[in-house]
Order: sequence, then structure tokens, then C-alpha cells
Amino acid sequence: MPSTRESPLHSHLSGIARSGTLNMLGAAIAAVLNFVLIVVVTQSFDPTTAGMLFSATSIFLIALSVSSLGTDAGLARFLLRFKSMNRQADMGPVVRIARIPVLICSLLLALLGIIFAPTISSLTGLGNNSGTTLTIVLMALLPIAALGDFSLAAARALGTFKSTVLSEKLLRPVLQPAGALLVALFSGGVLWLATSWAIPYVLSAFLSVFLFHQVFRPYRQVPMDVIPTPVPELRHEFWTFTWPRAVARISQAIIQRADIILVAALIGPAQAAVYTAATRFVALGQFGVNAIQQVLQPRFSQILALETAATAERVFKVATSWNMAVAWPLYVVAIIGVNHYLMIFGNGYDNPSARTVVLVMGLAMMFATAAGPLDTMLLMAGKSTVSLWISLIGLAFNIGLCLVFIPAFQILGAAMAWAVAIAVRNTLTFLSVRTLLGITPWSRGALLVSVSAITSFAIPLAPVALSGTDELLPFFLAFAVGCLCYLGFLWLCRRPLELSSFRDLRPRSASRQV
Repeated sequence: MPSTRESPLHSHLSGIARSGTLNMLGAAIAAVLNFVLIVVVTQSFDPTTAGMLFSATSIFLIALSVSSLGTDAGLARFLLRFKSMNRQADMGPVVRIARIPVLICSLLLALLGIIFAPTISSLTGLGNNSGTTLTIVLMALLPIAALGDFSLAAARALGTFKSTVLSEKLLRPVLQPAGALLVALFSGGVLWLATSWAIPYVLSAFLSVFLFHQVFRPYRQVPMDVIPTPVPELRHEFWTFTWPRAVARISQAIIQRADIILVAALIGPAQAAVYTAATRFVALGQFGVNAIQQVLQPRFSQILALETAATAERVFKVATSWNMAVAWPLYVVAIIGVNHYLMIFGNGYDNPSARTVVLVMGLAMMFATAAGPLDTMLLMAGKSTVSLWISLIGLAFNIGLCLVFIPAFQILGAAMAWAVAIAVRNTLTFLSVRTLLGITPWSRGALLVSVSAITSFAIPLAPVALSGTDELLPFFLAFAVGCLCYLGFLWLCRRPLELSSFRDLRPRSASRQV
């Protein structure tokens, strides 16, 4: 009996569900292990040592984002697009066009970082011999890490997420907390702690490069009668789109990490450690959002090239509700159970300022998640310059307000600056997507998710929070009740949330495969 052709919408949602589920499982493991790393560091080392590590690694991660030059978005836009348009002869050249500048940029940044290590460590609150050595060690490993990140981005751009899961979401997150534990057991200092954090980047990079070569092998063989686009023309096509993304990526990385560096520089590494712990739930809540958005980048590019605007809008709305379904419960739990959350990090991390930071950032991230994958849609529609200007405006708000608010309000000032930058950036991106593409993230599914998440977790957790108890058992029991209620709500709302797309994850019977 012939099977009916599935609709383009169902086909795209099923593809996102398949790739996104694998990526999300890996991201969930990585998020938990990264959270464990913060707990290990805060519990095993004094706040000054922990703050030095968090500040130094933030510098490294900003430099790593700069090194990428926005090629992750460029590759996501062009590789699957070239495949869909029968331009496979251009796929190999465009990878080389992107990779060479990344390597050159990472080498230059590493050299500059090593030369100016004393100045960098002094300006960022690390100012001593250990801070200088720490900066040199991390910057020396930057080119290797940049090559690894590039290989992961190129594999994702082909719609393959196995290498990202294995390398970025399993290998590195497992080794980093294990290394921190070993350093703590042998009473090592901040230099050994940073080295244990950096070495997994090297191992992950080697694995990433190997896996990308395996994935890309089928695209190396191009029929002799296919004429590739001249390299200068292809280079112009790629970098015309990508260079604005490079600047935007830098600004986004600074927004995400500069507050830690500025807190360390303005009020000390110990306060940077408290601030990092108080905001760590943001990354934990973003694990599913980032995993889905990585899948969406090449998918949106393909949809906008081949499908109707209605299909793109529907996929966008469903993706927004899925993002909220993953992230909102974690943010609601962090806000209501803030005392129990901060207790995890040990003495000195639970104070009124830290609690207010959790509240401010929790609300800001709920707003950002409800806005949907706006920047991804804007980029895959070819509007990288618009994304650039929005990112620069957000960066200006973040840095400017940090410099004003941190001296006045301490770590709360950093959270306020970050929250304002998030609100400004998402509002401007929403207006741009609405104006340019006529698309909004609002849907019945998103409304149902918001009501379900707040109701399921706020009702059982609120009495525990209001009782003032420090016991963990009542909190975990209330959390378990919230999870059961939430899963029940999702089941009842499965149709408007298009959760049937995940049916394709089940193995099919032999009869259905015929």
C-alpha cells in the first residue's frame, strides 16, 4: 500500500525533532556537567581562586568567539543551501575559504594574548604572576580550540550533530569537572585548575577535526562535468554575509562573558565567583534552547530557500514553544527555589544580592526564550547586517551599564545591565523580523507552555520556599510533583505543540518499513 507524502511542515518538524533530540540529550548532559564543574570549583577552592578561574576562562571564551569570525552562521547558511541548489562543487571550496581566516585570526590572538598577558591579567583583576601565567597557558591553546570549534560548526552545517554531541557535549564536559576534582584532591592552585579546564579543549579539538573529515568525505567527490563557482566570487558571496556575523558574534560573546570579567576587575575575583554561581542556572536553562537553535540554523536556510513563508512561520512558532517547554521550568524553579539553588555552591554564595541576581536573570531569560529564535531566523534570511547592528546596540547597553551599575550595586548591577541588554536586543530583533519577514513567535502552543510551566512548578514549590526551610527533601519532593504535573500538561497539549513530530524517533516495525 503506498504511503502518503508527508507535508513539508511535518517533514521539517520531524527533521528538527530527530536532530534536535540527539543534540538536546547531549546538551542536557553537558549543561549538568558544566554546572557540576562550577559546584566542584566553588566547593573545593576559595572564592578568590574560583573567581580567577571564571574570569580567565571568560577571556579565553571571548577570544574563541572572536576567532570563529562568524563562520558558524556562514557555514550554516551556505552548506545545506548549496546542497539543495545542486552546488556541491562549491561546498569544499567554501569550507577552505572559511577555515583559513579562522586559523590566522586565532594565531594572531594567541600571539597578542601571550605578549600582553601581564597587562591583560592586571586589567581583569588577575594581576599577579599566577594570573599572567594563567593567561599565557590559555591563549597558547586558542588556535587548537578554534580549529575544533570550526570543525564542529561545519559538521552541524551539514545537518550532522553526532560530532557536536560526542566532542562538545560529552568528552569535554566529562573531563573538566574530573580534572578539577583531581586538582582539588592534590591541593593544586589556580594554574593547575585552569590547565585541567583547558586540556579537554585540545582533546575535543582533535576528535572534532577527525569526525568532520569523516562526515565531509562524501562531498569531496564532485562529477567532472560540474563547474564550480570561481573562488573570488565564492569568497565574496560567503564573506559578504559572514563578516557582519563575525562582529555580531564577538559582541554577543562579550555580552555573555564580559560581566564576569568586569566584576572581577571592579570589585574583585571573589565577587566574580559569587556572580558566576548565581547566574549559572542561565546556561543550565539554555541547554535545550541552544541545541534546538543549532538544528534550526541550516533548516531555516533550507526552508527560506525552497518553501513558503507560511511554512517558515509555522516552524518558527513551533520551535519557540519547544524552546519554552525546555527552558521555562528551570527558570521558574530557580526563581522560586532560589535559596536551595544557592546552597549548592557552599558557604558565602547565598546572600541577598545573589538572590536578587537570580530573580532578575530568571525573568530576563524567560522573556528572551518566549521571544523565540529571532536572531537565527534573521540570519538565515540573509539579514546579517541587521543582526550586527542589533548586537552592537545590545553590547553598548551591556558594557555601558556595567561600568555604571557594578560600582553602585555590586553584582546586582552586572545582572541589571545584562537583563537590559537582553531586553533591548530581543525587542529590536523582534521588530526587525516582524517588519522584514512578517513573522512573530506568538502562538497558542507558547501560551499553553507558559501557563503549564508556571502552574506546575510554582504551586508545589511556593509553600516550601515560603516556609523558609533549608531542608532539601521537601524541595525535591515538591519538584518531583511539579515534574509529573508538567509532563501531564505537555501530554494534554501535545497537538498544539506538534509533539507528534517526535513519533519518528521510535523504531518502526518491519511491516511499516516495507
